[in-house]
Amino acid sequence: MDVEAKDTRHRKEDTDATLAIDEKRKSAVPTTSYSATAYARQSVVLAPWESDPRGYYTTFYNQFTSIIMISTFTGGVQAAVLSFMNDILSNDPLNAVLFPEDARNPGRRIYSAYSLGLMLGLLAVALNLTVAAIAAVNAALACHFSIHIPIHRPTLEARVVFCMILQFIASGVAGISLVMLCYKFDLAFTIVAAVLFFAGILISGYHLVALFGSRWFTELRGQPLHSISIAVATSAFLVDVISPSPSSWFTISTYGITITYHMLAVLHNRSSEGNRPRRLALFAVVVMVGCWVGCVILTTFLGSQYRSHEKQWESILRWVTIGLAAFESVVLFTIGVFDARAMRKWRRANPRGVSQHSGHGVTQSE
Repeated sequence: MDVEAKDTRHRKEDTDATLAIDEKRKSAVPTTSYSATAYARQSVVLAPWESDPRGYYTTFYNQFTSIIMISTFTGGVQAAVLSFMNDILSNDPLNAVLFPEDARNPGRRIYSAYSLGLMLGLLAVALNLTVAAIAAVNAALACHFSIHIPIHRPTLEARVVFCMILQFIASGVAGISLVMLCYKFDLAFTIVAAVLFFAGILISGYHLVALFGSRWFTELRGQPLHSISIAVATSAFLVDVISPSPSSWFTISTYGITITYHMLAVLHNRSSEGNRPRRLALFAVVVMVGCWVGCVILTTFLGSQYRSHEKQWESILRWVTIGLAAFESVVLFTIGVFDARAMRKWRRANPRGVSQHSGHGVTQSE
């Protein structure tokens, strides 16, 4: 009986304590709308990297490791598909030729759907391996940051978006490669494969456009140099692929790098701490200026090797491509000059080179 009495007394004490805690919670929460607003203003909402920095960087570590697995698996599947298609197309009865001879100009080798499909497929595999390498480095950094919290918060969000864009481009190139390789089978089958592939691309791309598209176009309207650069680069790309040649690969790859830069720079070209241009964006502009100048040089000298077999309209297109590439390098150089002047102005206004986050003292780096 004594034991039962003690248990009853302990349960009563626990119940009384719970009721007391509930009463305190109710009294702490304001009842009127005015007091609720005042209570919300007094409460401080911390950002994820401030409230739980280890969990914040662990989340990025998990994301980058997922990107590594997806990219390596996708690249392996694409390589297997290319090997399978090559075995089918190179044997009888198809017996496809990589670089057939031009019937109008004997001695001149031209690209075919078979050769372009294989090369685009290899390019997709290379892009997937590139994404895996970038994600591996960032996963190691995120793991390090989760153990040793950095003073300056790195912008890992932009790096995840960069990997996602590259992976999306690789998937698009792989699909185009598969459609071109299917062209040797049957035209109707090729149309069905193209419809299925591009439908999937549009569905997956819709979510990206719905999330970032409206904001990106809004920011682009306020940056005319970026708009001009996109228009000129796209024109050079379209003119060059009308009559593809070995030098076209440099234009195609440089165009892909330029579009990726504009996708990120329009939204993330300025640091969130004031009007300071990102140093990484300045470095990217310098690299792209060199790439477009390289396109001018390579298109000029590689094109000279094919002048004896080149038609007049092909020569005109080649010089138009050279002119557009040169103009694109000038536009990008102008963007770099404006960003460098903005960086110099920011450094004069902030001699310490560090901008404090208002209210919390958190700094952000590139």
